[in-house]
Amino acid sequence: VTGANRNTGLAIAEAFAREGAVVWLNGRKPDEVAREADRLRMTFGATVVEAPADIAVKEEVDALFAHIRETSGRLDTLVNNAVIQGVGHALVATPRALLEDVFRVNVYGAYACAQGAARMMVAQKSGTIVNIGSNTAERAILNRTAYVASKAAIDGLTRAMAVELGPHGVRVNAVIAGYIRTGRWD
Repeated sequence: VTGANRNTGLAIAEAFAREGAVVWLNGRKPDEVAREADRLRMTFGATVVEAPADIAVKEEVDALFAHIRETSGRLDTLVNNAVIQGVGHALVATPRALLEDVFRVNVYGAYACAQGAARMMVAQKSGTIVNIGSNTAERAILNRTAYVASKAAIDGLTRAMAVELGPHGVRVNAVIAGYIRTGRWD
């Protein structure tokens, strides 16, 4: 689960841990990943592997998937959840750097993770990739143009990946979420 050290990603990781899955907990900040991994182990008795990596950096993604291959030899599910919200910037005031950061994580990072997962899943002839989308891809909201555009890209990416990977036994779906009650909203 990418972006699993807090908010929605952490809730997803908790659900997997509760069900007894081996959870690879990803986030950019190793200290947060370690803290939440320890909490999930203590709370659920789960096997949780700390997987810190910045998914916006392809080399870190490549190293992460190499580690997964070497350690477990397989991957059953990837949840592409990591996100930059890009909150509070009107189109005319959105700095180019923010747009690039949003796409680097939300689109390019999800793509790189899906690519790493797909390589393993095609070889094992099974697996599931779940991209966390957003209802904003269909119903835009004010002052979030970069985010809305990135989530529309995730919709297209999900469809293209499903067509390509389905014949290899790999399911690809998107969860089109609205607001989710996590610590972010508190």
